[in-house]
Amino acid sequence: MSLRVLPVLGQVIRYIAELDRDRDKILSKDRCDTLKIRARVIVGRDGDLGHQEGLRNLNAHLHRIEVVTFDQLVRIAARVLDVFESDRVIGPSGDEDADGGMPF
Repeated sequence: MSLRVLPVLGQVIRYIAELDRDRDKILSKDRCDTLKIRARVIVGRDGDLGHQEGLRNLNAHLHRIEVVTFDQLVRIAARVLDVFESDRVIGPSGDEDADGGMPF
């Protein structure tokens, strides 16, 4: 992971600290509890094996922040879509239900 990710991590750390400081105000105003909120930073591409190992090492040392690459995000999205595709409801005739396969 290049040094370009450091300013991004600093910004995210400041956001999390601000949310922690304002937790009570946010809870009373928006009824949303930000306790132990987590952040995900999406940057760059996978790169070579050394780059991927560096990213794993970085994530192992971060608290409440996860750094993923655009390539990882695309793979995660593909797996989620595969799950939804395999769970589609099929009607008695073998076709999808009239509502597009949604079970509700």
